[in-house]
Amino acid sequence: MFMAVLDLKDRKLLVALSQNSRASQSQLGKAVGISKSAVPYRIKRLREEGIIRRFLTVVNLSAVGYTIYNVFFKLHASKEQEKKLFYYFDMHPFTTWVCKFLGMWDFHVEIVAKDFSHFNEILMQMVQELGYALEDYRTHIALEIYKVEHLPKQFVQSAKIIPLEIRSRVWKENVTLDVIDRKLLYALGNDAVAPLHVLAQQCETTLDVVHYRMKKLYGDGVILQYIPFVALEKIGYTEYFCHLQLRHLTAEKSLSLKQFILQHGHIKYAFRGASQLEVLFLLAVQNITELDVIIQELKQHFFSHILDIQTHLITEQGKFHLFPEGLTTLSKKLNF
Repeated sequence: MFMAVLDLKDRKLLVALSQNSRASQSQLGKAVGISKSAVPYRIKRLREEGIIRRFLTVVNLSAVGYTIYNVFFKLHASKEQEKKLFYYFDMHPFTTWVCKFLGMWDFHVEIVAKDFSHFNEILMQMVQELGYALEDYRTHIALEIYKVEHLPKQFVQSAKIIPLEIRSRVWKENVTLDVIDRKLLYALGNDAVAPLHVLAQQCETTLDVVHYRMKKLYGDGVILQYIPFVALEKIGYTEYFCHLQLRHLTAEKSLSLKQFILQHGHIKYAFRGASQLEVLFLLAVQNITELDVIIQELKQHFFSHILDIQTHLITEQGKFHLFPEGLTTLSKKLNF
């Protein structure tokens, strides 16, 4: 696999973009230490080399009444069948994240739904589509999200960048979205750096309306960030999705585990499951030794509370869209 060589300014730019991909060229140039005219050139090169796959918008789905469900699928299928099923998961209107595993499970599919009934309808549709290729599946509901980071902490720290100025806001709960809001969030999920006039065309409204809605959605805490989707494998990282099954977890130990996850530089994303004592998390490491060290640290600190640790190597990333097409209408109908 092609491995990109990044200089310090490339690293700084990726970190600055992960803070706010819609920041002006002047803001980004100042943060990185380059001229504003050099910013689009470097971004273009990072995109051409496949380091930046695209730009997307991080949406607080719980604030608008949705829940995330994670499903692991085990299949008995040929490579050609797996390819078709990967495409099926990618194109599904209610999937937010799709990736392939090497291990006891073959696919990880993240699904967004209005409620459990809606999720079950989506899942049963998937089960029917998979047919005899499906051997088993497991569902994990994200009860409490502990952490969401888009670049490994050590990568961010090594860039030594002055953080971009972030507008203060008061997050709201139970935000109601109309059709324009939904179309806008979907369009921003496709391209977080799209110009306002392009977004206005896609939402069939005016530039002023788009500008106002974006400002309001950000101020209400619905839009969390505009970020680049970085191909970490091209800058020397391998990702693992880990499933930690627990027992006899006291409130004190639960808090201790949460703090361990929040402070750990290799853990990018983590949540507590709802169906059992479990925590699932995403790791980015540069070699197998780093993975082993993390596992040993967990065993050292939480040995008497760990039932099992499963690690799943992510071999291929597919869809990553945090406001998928199925949410663009007010209806829960699948239409797929």
